[in-house]
Amino acid sequence: MLKHLFLLLVRWSIYISLPFVLLIRGGVYLHRHFYVHAWLTVLGGVAMASVVLLLYWTVIQRRLFPGKSMEQSKFTVLLVFLVVAAYGFQSAFYLAQNHAKTDAIHAEFTELHPLLRLSVSTVILLDRKVLITDASRLPEDYKRMGMSSRKQSLHYRQQDGYTHAMDLRTKGEPAWRNTLLQAYFRIMGFNTLRHGGSNDHLHVSLISWDRPGSI
Repeated sequence: MLKHLFLLLVRWSIYISLPFVLLIRGGVYLHRHFYVHAWLTVLGGVAMASVVLLLYWTVIQRRLFPGKSMEQSKFTVLLVFLVVAAYGFQSAFYLAQNHAKTDAIHAEFTELHPLLRLSVSTVILLDRKVLITDASRLPEDYKRMGMSSRKQSLHYRQQDGYTHAMDLRTKGEPAWRNTLLQAYFRIMGFNTLRHGGSNDHLHVSLISWDRPGSI
């Protein structure tokens, strides 16, 4: 009985998470392998997630109306696409103030690559404690933090006009939570690096063709 319930829970978790995974990881795949425009990667992810949701809708229709021939109307396809697109673009533009360490960092949210914005907004649905502690930087910011200036940093604005890295707070949070947070971003296709010590945080980055090998 318990095994059956566990497998049922796993199955439904996959069903629910798959559209989100395709939305984000699909976009990351397009960015990594085809180097398309930032917003085209989001649209590509939207298209992939929409296909899965349409498949779900077809299965539900067949369960509710067995024996009837079901065809996807243009209106249904357009509606699903618009709903997913609305979620994707809203998530890429809106971040609640309490999820940024400072007002300055909150203002820098739209400077992040859209895929980074979409990914952090999505994980906030599951973890309301997610906090961005750093995003865009300039070379002099490293000196101000007592660090040597770096020539290669994904915190700098890249040639596509966006910053490709952000830092998330992990200090003071349970180890299991931080492990799951890091696993989430890795599953979605991002590079992650955990920095310990007094300034404990999770560094999350998206590959940049301007600075290959940088994280």
